[in-house]
Amino acid sequence: MKENGNQVTNVSAASSVTNDDLFVDDLPSAQNELRSDFIESPAAQKRDRMKVVGKQVAHDSAVGHVTGDALFVDDLPFTKNELVVDFIGSPVAHGEIINLNSEELAQLDGITGVFTHADIPGHNLYGPVIQDERFLAEGVVEYVGQPIAIIAGESREAIRQAKKKLRLEIKELVPVFTIEEAISAKQFIGTTRRFKQGNFEKAWSEAEHTLKGTFICNGQEQFYLESQAALAWPGE
Repeated sequence: MKENGNQVTNVSAASSVTNDDLFVDDLPSAQNELRSDFIESPAAQKRDRMKVVGKQVAHDSAVGHVTGDALFVDDLPFTKNELVVDFIGSPVAHGEIINLNSEELAQLDGITGVFTHADIPGHNLYGPVIQDERFLAEGVVEYVGQPIAIIAGESREAIRQAKKKLRLEIKELVPVFTIEEAISAKQFIGTTRRFKQGNFEKAWSEAEHTLKGTFICNGQEQFYLESQAALAWPGE
């Protein structure tokens, strides 16, 4: 290795090399020596420990789950004045809410309240990026199981008995399941934009070769298989 400017150049080149033996033979011997010092540095060793490809890495909750030490909501004892909360969901994919006997249900033994969107003091929208989903349905339901109301009671059994006396009147509407159905019904999500340039019909009719078909790009929505529960209490 020459001194002066070339040494600086070699150090700079070596410091950009990653810990991958595939590139060892491609480097000049001088840079391999510097590479060895670089890989043995504390920062490089820490980065190497973080490489998980080919290694078995235990889940953060694995030990608690397999030993039975993990606590779930059902494992926690009832506290004083604790209530059980459940949802009243839509039985249809699309419909107009006509009536719900919420006031009658609220008077049943063991039931402390039934709440609809009208009881929410703030806005009734939520979402991870764009807040465009209703916490409780307003007038119309758009999928099976969509929460219409919240029912709170002193026990799960009280809520089960109350749901047996539930009277939910919904005028069923035609659901939309496909893109073609959405186009026909002119039901779109968000703002519709259309861009047009040139004369497509003319170009299509005059083309020597044409290819026609359908391409579907499916979407994805998180779907948790496990049940979801939470324990909450008033704070500040």
